[in-house]
Amino acid sequence: MKKTSVKKKAAERCITVVMLILTAIYPLFMTSMTAAGIIYHRTGYGDISVQGVLLLASSLMLTAGAVLSIFRKKLCSILSASFLLTGSILCIASLKKLMEHADRFGWTGHGRYEGIPVSDMYLQRIAPAVIPVAAAIYLAVKHYADKRDS
Repeated sequence: MKKTSVKKKAAERCITVVMLILTAIYPLFMTSMTAAGIIYHRTGYGDISVQGVLLLASSLMLTAGAVLSIFRKKLCSILSASFLLTGSILCIASLKKLMEHADRFGWTGHGRYEGIPVSDMYLQRIAPAVIPVAAAIYLAVKHYADKRDS
């Protein structure tokens, strides 16, 4: 019984470490840098620059939710799940609008992304954010359930 408990704790720590690393890469860095690029070049993008602001907000919400999922308090678990779900919806909705806009105007990438539709680039950069979000939701629900049982 005790070995199972140790293995479960080790697995949970491993999930936490991987989730934090992936959170730093995808929701925090990739999503916020994409948003910053859209906001910075807002004069050329017009009304779509609002999506950049929404992407930035979702990036911060996803990161905050992931960090809160580490703590074993009930309130942190509830806040974490709320931030993660709201941030995910906001991120996916903004990504969808950006991709539609990029496809409508035929945007293609430059440099490394030469000839690739910008919508594909947005998808490659932002869509992997669901992996750490799923791990964070798992941790938040697990911690909430653990506190509820005790």
